[in-house]
Amino acid sequence: HFRLREAGLVAQRDLQERLGLASINWCGCLFWEDTEADLAEMQTALNALGYSAETVGPTQIAQLEPGLRNTPDVALRFEAEGAAEPAALTHELLAAAQSQGAQLLLGQRVEAIRTSGGRTLGVQLPSGPIDAERVIIAAGNGAQRLLAPLGLALPMLERPADMLRTRPVPPTFAHVLVTPEREIRQDLEGAFWVPSSPNHQDVTSEAPGGVAIEAADASMAALKRHMPQDRCSDLRWDLMMRASRPVPRDGLPVVGKTSVDGLWLSVLHSGITLAAIMGEVIATEVIGARSNFAPGLLAPYRPARFSI
Repeated sequence: HFRLREAGLVAQRDLQERLGLASINWCGCLFWEDTEADLAEMQTALNALGYSAETVGPTQIAQLEPGLRNTPDVALRFEAEGAAEPAALTHELLAAAQSQGAQLLLGQRVEAIRTSGGRTLGVQLPSGPIDAERVIIAAGNGAQRLLAPLGLALPMLERPADMLRTRPVPPTFAHVLVTPEREIRQDLEGAFWVPSSPNHQDVTSEAPGGVAIEAADASMAALKRHMPQDRCSDLRWDLMMRASRPVPRDGLPVVGKTSVDGLWLSVLHSGITLAAIMGEVIATEVIGARSNFAPGLLAPYRPARFSI
């Protein structure tokens, strides 16, 4: 899975260069979510895999993030990492696809996948059928509803998550900050994005508890503990969002051809991180082109492991 995500970062950079994407910011990450001993173990493991993880102390952290309060004694810096703005990236990619001839239908719920004799015929919309010899289901948690009538079961975990967005403020932090309390990210418009719980990318975590507005206030308090004192009075939370993350039962992506001829599946968490490589891999398979990726890269993530 590390190798897949690493390849995903490379694919994102390649895609950004080809399309001139403005919604991806390679800002790097400062990580001190774990204890010092755990950080050392993580660094050793990542360096053994050939991945750059640099130990930085208080002086370096203060140079990298001069506005940070409560500077940790030690952190890991992942210089090669970045962040994307999901909505903006989606619009950029859709526009690029349309410029190359793709057609876009919005507000049309896919009612069913049409099949006959074990082959894909297309999809059924409320307005009528669309014929297609090949169909890709990239519908997150909605994939289960589309697969069930075909006798295919995709086991999913219930993993909702809350995310807080603040109103924009002047640029404060350059990196994504992963603290023991929360992950903190400032977007290109100046708004901060803060999950309501630590370890929010852990797919074993259950549903957030408590009242949403109280969770928002707690996230704001955690953010302010790291903000420069003179910026805290201007900080206001703007929006609290809950979404159900698409997490297959074993926590790993489900990608590739299903047992129904002409039907592909792409359901996974970390969809932004892996978007470029998944799109490239599936497109290659759908058109029958030769793959540029290492043989076996996706072998552990095929739908066949769930008998799909």
